[in-house]
Amino acid sequence: MYHIYNRGINKGKIFFTEANYYFFLQQFSKYLGNLLEVYSYCLLPNHFHLLIRINEVISFNEPSKLTKLQKSFRDFFISYSKAINKQENRCGALLQQKYKRKEINSDEYCTTMILYIHNNPVQAGLCNHPSEWKFSSYNSIAQNNPKTRICKDKVLSWFGGPDAFIKMHASPLA
Repeated sequence: MYHIYNRGINKGKIFFTEANYYFFLQQFSKYLGNLLEVYSYCLLPNHFHLLIRINEVISFNEPSKLTKLQKSFRDFFISYSKAINKQENRCGALLQQKYKRKEINSDEYCTTMILYIHNNPVQAGLCNHPSEWKFSSYNSIAQNNPKTRICKDKVLSWFGGPDAFIKMHASPLA
């Protein structure tokens, strides 16, 4: 399981319109949907966070070649960046060179990371509660959205159910 994140070059915006957020998620699903499961995400104007589990045993660090997963991430980011560059009449890099990743190795760390990801727009002053930010997985999990690809049952089990999930998100992060 991994926390994947990146931000715009020079901390600049990567989402310019509401449609950009939806396009990012669409392209993510297109390029990576069959390779991984998503447990949490949040898209902010200048960066994003994803909490994922890779479906197969795939190494990020296979020395001799680009792995299928790495190629899929690369193609996803290139696709998104090209579309934004065209839309904004710009050229060059949109995202910092390489996305960052942190391995998640326990259920406790998962819950902490989900809280961190969902509270990111609150910490950034973009909203007062995660439920107010529509470009995250919070509402899909809290409202039991049946149309989501988020692995909400697993997430809710880590929190001890829907009520505990909502209650823990109501507490400010330390």
